[in-house]
Amino acid sequence: MHSPAPSISRLDLPGFASALLLGPCPGRRQETPDDAASQTALAEDLSRLAGLGATGLLSLVEAQEFPGGIVGFAAAVRAAGLEWAHLAIPDYGVPDAAFMAGWRELDLPRRLREGESWAIHCRAGLGRTGTIAALLLVENGASAADAIASIRREHDAAAVETEAQADFLIAQERGAPRPPIARDAPRPRIPVTGPRR
Repeated sequence: MHSPAPSISRLDLPGFASALLLGPCPGRRQETPDDAASQTALAEDLSRLAGLGATGLLSLVEAQEFPGGIVGFAAAVRAAGLEWAHLAIPDYGVPDAAFMAGWRELDLPRRLREGESWAIHCRAGLGRTGTIAALLLVENGASAADAIASIRREHDAAAVETEAQADFLIAQERGAPRPPIARDAPRPRIPVTGPRR
């Protein structure tokens, strides 16, 4: 049995030249009985994102959450012709200092203003995905409350799942200082790969 493709939301954000696509992890389906089915679902989902206009994919899941493993996932993203960035956030968690350093380096707001269209995903496409989509709105001048309401209205009512995620957005709205990166903190994994448009 082949599970249906996951739902993808398209958000046309004020101040940006291109759309943002939000959804669950490509390749994750209710029924993926084996690695071959998972890889087929992954290729289909990535092709669908590209067909919806995505030029890049931001993965928020941790390495062990990728269907079929991170190496195979990265190869499939490249094969789909998408640029890829991986900035992990723990499930139900919030961005840490390493994430924020990688976020600034990726500079997704600039990319969206310049016409690149990116898809953002976590495992289910709700908590971490909703938080980062709302962060884009906050960084573009929206209040945290308005950003959360907008993402819940336009994407999913369950987006931004935890109080910690909402508190993170409120802190960002208030201009909370960016936490410094400890000397021994691991550098963020931002394999920005694939074609640059």
